[in-house]
Amino acid sequence: KDYKLYYLEGDPVKKGWAIAKLDSSDYEVNIKSQRNAIRQAELSKASLDRQINNLKIVSNASGYVSNLYLVEGAYVVANTDVCSITSSQKDEITLQFVSSAASQIQVGNSARVLLTGSLNYVDGVVTFVSNKISTLASGATVVDVTIQVTNSRFALTGVTANAEISTGINTFKSANEAQFSSTQSGVVKAETSGSVKKVYVKNGQYVSKGELIAELENNDLITSSQ
Repeated sequence: KDYKLYYLEGDPVKKGWAIAKLDSSDYEVNIKSQRNAIRQAELSKASLDRQINNLKIVSNASGYVSNLYLVEGAYVVANTDVCSITSSQKDEITLQFVSSAASQIQVGNSARVLLTGSLNYVDGVVTFVSNKISTLASGATVVDVTIQVTNSRFALTGVTANAEISTGINTFKSANEAQFSSTQSGVVKAETSGSVKKVYVKNGQYVSKGELIAELENNDLITSSQ
């Protein structure tokens, strides 16, 4: 029975009174099901649109590009690191100097940093001299000295180097080699899988936040959206 009567035949009624009620439960279930289906379709389309939009890889910060190894035509999987963005080109390297030399080195002394495996060098300045003395296996005592480089020619993060520091009277060479680090850097990731259609930047280039790094293509996504 898909209805309910409130009055019997012959009962008096007034205008506007409800005399029966239809059972709409089946219709309500169907309407709810249709609404859910529409909502799921909307969510799927939004997700698809977002993936298509993410085929354009943009910088998430302003700074200098490094660790960019994209090759046009190569396939990139979602969540893959695309490149690093260093907000400034003030890279730092901490090297060890024998304690007798370190006692003469001061913050502000100029330094020349030689990049290992090349004839290239960059100029820097001493920003920190540790007061802690360490002893090497050889018995030599050394002190950590940090040099900061404002570089306009090379992306230095991860590069190995040694250095010479000038005090104005003497020049001292580091006792070891170490790698550059950058105090402010971030990673740009591919949010969607696809083949590299075009790369718009190169290592060492300055980019602004939101600037296009590369563009991917994914025909399956485009077909699904049509």
